[in-house]
Amino acid sequence: MIRKIKVVMSFLILIGALLLAGCSSETAESWHYKGMALFQEGKYTEAIECFDKAIAIDPNYTSVWNTKGWALKELERYSEAIECFDKAISLDPNLIAPWNGKGLALANQGKYSEAIACYDKALSLNPDYRYTWIDKGEAFFNQGKYTEAIECFDKAISLDPNDPKVWNNKGLSLKSLGRDMEAQECFDNANTFSWMKEGSDLFRQDRYVEAIESYDKIIKINPDYVPAWNAKGGVFYFHDRYPEAIECFDKAIAIEPNNAYAWYYKGLSLKDLGRDVEAQECFIKARELGYKE
Repeated sequence: MIRKIKVVMSFLILIGALLLAGCSSETAESWHYKGMALFQEGKYTEAIECFDKAIAIDPNYTSVWNTKGWALKELERYSEAIECFDKAISLDPNLIAPWNGKGLALANQGKYSEAIACYDKALSLNPDYRYTWIDKGEAFFNQGKYTEAIECFDKAISLDPNDPKVWNNKGLSLKSLGRDMEAQECFDNANTFSWMKEGSDLFRQDRYVEAIESYDKIIKINPDYVPAWNAKGGVFYFHDRYPEAIECFDKAIAIEPNNAYAWYYKGLSLKDLGRDVEAQECFIKARELGYKE
Protein backbone atom coordinates (compact mmCIF):
# COMPACT_ATOMS: atom_id res chain seq x y z
CA MET A 1 0.00 0.00 0.00
CA ILE A 2 2.80 2.42 0.83
CA ARG A 3 4.07 1.97 -2.74
CA LYS A 4 0.72 3.07 -4.13
CA ILE A 5 0.63 6.06 -1.78
CA LYS A 6 4.07 7.16 -2.98
CA VAL A 7 3.03 6.94 -6.64
CA VAL A 8 -0.01 9.11 -5.95
CA MET A 9 2.13 11.51 -3.95
CA SER A 10 4.61 11.93 -6.81
CA PHE A 11 1.78 12.97 -9.09
CA LEU A 12 0.32 15.38 -6.56
CA ILE A 13 3.71 16.91 -5.85
CA LEU A 14 4.04 17.74 -9.54
CA ILE A 15 0.62 19.38 -9.54
CA GLY A 16 1.54 21.23 -6.37
CA ALA A 17 4.75 22.57 -7.85
CA LEU A 18 2.83 24.01 -10.77
CA LEU A 19 0.30 25.61 -8.44
CA LEU A 20 2.96 27.02 -6.14
CA ALA A 21 4.70 28.66 -9.07
CA GLY A 22 1.80 31.07 -9.27
CA CYS A 23 1.25 31.53 -5.51
CA SER A 24 3.17 33.77 -3.13
CA SER A 25 1.25 33.04 0.09
CA GLU A 26 1.32 29.82 2.07
CA THR A 27 -1.89 27.80 1.82
CA ALA A 28 -3.05 24.50 3.25
CA GLU A 29 -2.38 22.99 -0.17
CA SER A 30 1.15 24.35 -0.38
CA TRP A 31 2.03 23.00 3.08
CA HIS A 32 0.53 19.64 2.08
CA TYR A 33 2.65 19.44 -1.07
CA LYS A 34 5.79 20.40 0.85
CA GLY A 35 4.99 17.69 3.35
CA MET A 36 4.49 15.09 0.65
CA ALA A 37 7.84 16.00 -0.92
CA LEU A 38 9.51 15.45 2.46
CA PHE A 39 7.59 12.18 2.89
CA GLN A 40 8.98 10.98 -0.44
CA GLU A 41 12.48 11.68 0.88
CA GLY A 42 11.79 9.66 4.03
CA LYS A 43 11.81 12.80 6.20
CA TYR A 44 8.68 11.85 8.07
CA THR A 45 9.07 14.12 11.11
CA GLU A 46 9.59 17.19 8.91
CA ALA A 47 6.68 16.09 6.74
CA ILE A 48 4.40 15.94 9.78
CA GLU A 49 5.36 19.50 10.68
CA CYS A 50 4.16 20.63 7.26
CA PHE A 51 0.97 18.58 7.54
CA ASP A 52 0.25 20.19 10.91
CA LYS A 53 0.59 23.64 9.35
CA ALA A 54 -1.85 22.63 6.63
CA ILE A 55 -4.29 21.34 9.24
CA ALA A 56 -3.99 24.60 11.21
CA ILE A 57 -5.19 26.44 8.10
CA ASP A 58 -7.83 23.89 7.12
CA PRO A 59 -8.79 21.41 9.88
CA ASN A 60 -11.10 19.53 7.49
CA TYR A 61 -8.48 18.81 4.82
CA THR A 62 -9.06 15.07 4.43
CA SER A 63 -5.95 14.24 2.40
CA VAL A 64 -3.66 15.88 4.94
CA TRP A 65 -5.06 13.82 7.81
CA ASN A 66 -4.52 10.71 5.68
CA THR A 67 -0.93 11.52 4.69
CA LYS A 68 -0.08 12.56 8.25
CA GLY A 69 -1.36 9.14 9.33
CA TRP A 70 0.97 7.40 6.86
CA ALA A 71 3.94 9.46 8.05
CA LEU A 72 3.19 8.56 11.67
CA LYS A 73 2.86 4.89 10.70
CA GLU A 74 6.31 5.01 9.10
CA LEU A 75 7.64 6.37 12.40
CA GLU A 76 5.90 3.46 14.19
CA ARG A 77 3.71 5.90 16.10
CA TYR A 78 0.72 3.67 15.47
CA SER A 79 -1.82 5.05 17.96
CA GLU A 80 -1.31 8.58 16.65
CA ALA A 81 -1.52 7.29 13.09
CA ILE A 82 -4.85 5.62 13.84
CA GLU A 83 -6.20 8.90 15.22
CA CYS A 84 -5.30 10.62 11.95
CA PHE A 85 -6.80 7.87 9.81
CA ASP A 86 -9.99 8.01 11.91
CA LYS A 87 -10.19 11.76 11.32
CA ALA A 88 -9.77 11.27 7.57
CA ILE A 89 -12.44 8.53 7.61
CA SER A 90 -14.84 10.79 9.53
CA LEU A 91 -14.42 13.44 6.83
CA ASP A 92 -14.74 10.99 3.93
CA PRO A 93 -15.56 7.37 4.76
CA ASN A 94 -15.28 6.37 1.08
CA LEU A 95 -11.52 6.85 0.80
CA ILE A 96 -9.59 3.57 0.61
CA ALA A 97 -6.19 4.83 1.81
CA PRO A 98 -7.09 5.71 5.42
CA TRP A 99 -8.97 2.43 5.89
CA ASN A 100 -5.94 0.50 4.66
CA GLY A 101 -3.55 2.65 6.65
CA LYS A 102 -5.57 2.14 9.81
CA GLY A 103 -5.55 -1.60 9.15
CA LEU A 104 -1.75 -1.64 8.84
CA ALA A 105 -1.33 0.40 12.03
CA LEU A 106 -3.62 -1.98 13.91
CA ALA A 107 -1.79 -5.00 12.50
CA ASN A 108 1.50 -3.57 13.72
CA GLN A 109 -0.08 -3.41 17.17
CA GLY A 110 -1.00 -7.08 16.89
CA LYS A 111 -4.71 -6.27 16.56
CA TYR A 112 -5.25 -8.49 13.54
CA SER A 113 -9.03 -8.95 13.75
CA GLU A 114 -9.55 -5.19 13.89
CA ALA A 115 -7.09 -4.75 11.03
CA ILE A 116 -8.98 -7.27 8.90
CA ALA A 117 -12.23 -5.37 9.55
CA CYS A 118 -10.53 -2.25 8.13
CA TYR A 119 -9.23 -4.15 5.11
CA ASP A 120 -12.73 -5.48 4.49
CA LYS A 121 -14.06 -1.94 4.47
CA ALA A 122 -11.36 -0.90 2.00
CA LEU A 123 -12.17 -3.89 -0.23
CA SER A 124 -15.87 -3.03 -0.13
CA LEU A 125 -14.87 0.27 -1.74
CA ASN A 126 -12.57 -1.37 -4.30
CA PRO A 127 -12.49 -5.18 -4.41
CA ASP A 128 -9.67 -5.12 -6.96
CA TYR A 129 -7.15 -3.24 -4.82
CA ARG A 130 -4.46 -5.88 -4.60
CA TYR A 131 -2.35 -4.25 -1.88
CA THR A 132 -5.26 -4.59 0.53
CA TRP A 133 -5.62 -8.28 -0.34
CA ILE A 134 -1.91 -8.73 0.45
CA ASP A 135 -2.22 -6.90 3.76
CA LYS A 136 -5.32 -8.89 4.69
CA GLY A 137 -3.55 -12.13 3.82
CA GLU A 138 -0.60 -11.18 6.02
CA ALA A 139 -2.98 -10.46 8.92
CA PHE A 140 -4.57 -13.90 8.54
CA PHE A 141 -1.09 -15.47 8.34
CA ASN A 142 -0.07 -13.80 11.59
CA GLN A 143 -3.20 -15.23 13.18
CA GLY A 144 -2.24 -18.70 12.02
CA LYS A 145 -5.21 -18.78 9.63
CA TYR A 146 -3.23 -20.08 6.67
CA THR A 147 -6.12 -21.22 4.48
CA GLU A 148 -7.74 -17.79 4.68
CA ALA A 149 -4.36 -16.19 4.01
CA ILE A 150 -3.94 -18.28 0.84
CA GLU A 151 -7.35 -17.16 -0.41
CA CYS A 152 -6.25 -13.55 -0.06
CA PHE A 153 -2.89 -14.12 -1.73
CA ASP A 154 -4.61 -15.96 -4.58
CA LYS A 155 -6.82 -12.94 -5.14
CA ALA A 156 -3.78 -10.66 -5.19
CA ILE A 157 -2.05 -13.01 -7.65
CA SER A 158 -5.11 -12.94 -9.92
CA LEU A 159 -4.75 -9.14 -10.05
CA ASP A 160 -0.97 -9.21 -10.62
CA PRO A 161 0.71 -12.59 -11.09
CA ASN A 162 4.22 -11.08 -11.27
CA ASP A 163 4.71 -9.96 -7.66
CA PRO A 164 7.43 -12.09 -5.98
CA LYS A 165 6.36 -11.08 -2.48
CA VAL A 166 2.85 -12.49 -2.87
CA TRP A 167 4.11 -15.80 -4.24
CA ASN A 168 6.54 -16.04 -1.33
CA ASN A 169 3.76 -15.29 1.16
CA LYS A 170 1.56 -17.94 -0.39
CA GLY A 171 4.47 -20.40 -0.25
CA LEU A 172 5.00 -19.71 3.45
CA SER A 173 1.29 -20.27 4.09
CA LEU A 174 1.28 -23.57 2.21
CA LYS A 175 4.43 -24.70 4.00
CA SER A 176 2.76 -23.93 7.33
CA LEU A 177 -0.03 -26.29 6.28
CA GLY A 178 2.47 -29.02 5.42
CA ARG A 179 1.84 -28.69 1.68
CA ASP A 180 5.53 -28.59 0.84
CA MET A 181 5.41 -29.40 -2.88
CA GLU A 182 2.89 -26.64 -3.58
CA ALA A 183 4.92 -24.31 -1.39
CA GLN A 184 8.06 -24.98 -3.43
CA GLU A 185 6.22 -24.14 -6.64
CA CYS A 186 5.30 -20.79 -5.11
CA PHE A 187 8.87 -20.15 -3.97
CA ASP A 188 10.07 -20.97 -7.49
CA ASN A 189 7.59 -18.47 -8.91
CA ALA A 190 8.75 -15.87 -6.40
CA ASN A 191 12.35 -16.41 -7.50
CA THR A 192 11.38 -16.33 -11.17
CA PHE A 193 9.68 -12.95 -10.98
CA SER A 194 12.38 -11.55 -8.72
CA TRP A 195 15.11 -12.63 -11.14
CA MET A 196 13.14 -11.29 -14.13
CA LYS A 197 13.05 -7.87 -12.50
CA GLU A 198 16.69 -8.15 -11.51
CA GLY A 199 17.65 -9.02 -15.08
CA SER A 200 15.65 -6.12 -16.48
CA ASP A 201 17.24 -3.68 -14.04
CA LEU A 202 20.74 -4.95 -14.84
CA PHE A 203 20.06 -4.71 -18.58
CA ARG A 204 19.02 -1.05 -18.21
CA GLN A 205 22.32 -0.46 -16.41
CA ASP A 206 24.16 -2.05 -19.36
CA ARG A 207 25.36 -4.87 -17.11
CA TYR A 208 24.43 -7.47 -19.68
CA VAL A 209 26.59 -10.34 -18.41
CA GLU A 210 24.90 -10.15 -15.00
CA ALA A 211 21.50 -9.77 -16.67
CA ILE A 212 22.06 -13.02 -18.57
CA GLU A 213 23.06 -14.70 -15.29
CA SER A 214 19.73 -13.65 -13.79
CA TYR A 215 17.79 -15.13 -16.71
CA ASP A 216 19.88 -18.31 -16.54
CA LYS A 217 18.84 -18.74 -12.89
CA ILE A 218 15.23 -18.84 -14.06
CA ILE A 219 15.96 -21.22 -16.90
CA LYS A 220 17.72 -23.57 -14.49
CA ILE A 221 14.60 -24.05 -12.35
CA ASN A 222 12.09 -23.62 -15.19
CA PRO A 223 13.61 -24.37 -18.61
CA ASP A 224 10.26 -23.88 -20.35
CA TYR A 225 9.75 -20.30 -19.12
CA VAL A 226 9.49 -18.42 -22.42
CA PRO A 227 9.83 -14.85 -21.05
CA ALA A 228 13.29 -15.72 -19.69
CA TRP A 229 14.42 -17.08 -23.08
CA ASN A 230 13.05 -14.00 -24.85
CA ALA A 231 14.67 -11.65 -22.33
CA LYS A 232 18.01 -13.45 -22.61
CA GLY A 233 17.74 -13.33 -26.40
CA GLY A 234 16.97 -9.62 -26.21
CA VAL A 235 20.13 -8.96 -24.19
CA PHE A 236 22.21 -10.82 -26.76
CA TYR A 237 20.50 -8.98 -29.62
CA PHE A 238 21.04 -5.50 -28.20
CA HIS A 239 24.72 -6.32 -27.70
CA ASP A 240 25.13 -7.52 -31.29
CA ARG A 241 25.56 -11.19 -30.35
CA TYR A 242 23.10 -12.35 -33.01
CA PRO A 243 23.83 -16.10 -33.20
CA GLU A 244 23.33 -16.44 -29.42
CA ALA A 245 20.16 -14.34 -29.67
CA ILE A 246 18.77 -16.60 -32.40
CA GLU A 247 19.43 -19.67 -30.24
CA CYS A 248 17.38 -18.14 -27.44
CA PHE A 249 14.51 -17.13 -29.71
CA ASP A 250 14.52 -20.58 -31.32
CA LYS A 251 14.21 -22.09 -27.85
CA ALA A 252 11.27 -19.79 -27.07
CA ILE A 253 9.59 -20.71 -30.37
CA ALA A 254 10.10 -24.42 -29.73
CA ILE A 255 8.26 -24.06 -26.43
CA GLU A 256 5.66 -21.58 -27.66
CA PRO A 257 5.38 -21.60 -31.48
CA ASN A 258 2.93 -18.68 -31.54
CA ASN A 259 5.13 -16.27 -29.62
CA ALA A 260 5.18 -13.24 -31.91
CA TYR A 261 7.95 -11.46 -29.98
CA ALA A 262 10.37 -14.35 -30.47
CA TRP A 263 9.64 -14.54 -34.21
CA TYR A 264 10.10 -10.80 -34.69
CA TYR A 265 13.38 -10.53 -32.81
CA LYS A 266 14.69 -13.66 -34.44
CA GLY A 267 13.96 -11.86 -37.71
CA LEU A 268 15.89 -8.78 -36.59
CA SER A 269 18.83 -10.92 -35.56
CA LEU A 270 18.85 -12.73 -38.91
CA LYS A 271 18.60 -9.43 -40.78
CA ASP A 272 21.63 -8.05 -38.94
CA LEU A 273 23.52 -11.18 -39.99
CA GLY A 274 22.61 -10.45 -43.62
CA ARG A 275 20.23 -13.41 -43.86
CA ASP A 276 17.43 -11.31 -45.33
CA VAL A 277 15.25 -14.05 -46.82
CA GLU A 278 15.06 -15.95 -43.52
CA ALA A 279 14.51 -12.68 -41.68
CA GLN A 280 11.56 -11.78 -43.90
CA GLU A 281 9.95 -15.15 -43.21
CA CYS A 282 10.18 -14.46 -39.48
CA PHE A 283 8.69 -10.96 -39.87
CA ILE A 284 5.77 -12.36 -41.84
CA LYS A 285 5.15 -14.98 -39.17
CA ALA A 286 5.35 -12.35 -36.40
CA ARG A 287 2.80 -10.14 -38.17
CA GLU A 288 0.48 -13.09 -38.73
CA LEU A 289 0.62 -13.64 -34.93
CA GLY A 290 -0.28 -10.02 -34.30
CA TYR A 291 3.09 -8.39 -33.67
CA LYS A 292 2.87 -4.59 -34.03
CA GLU A 293 6.05 -2.85 -35.13
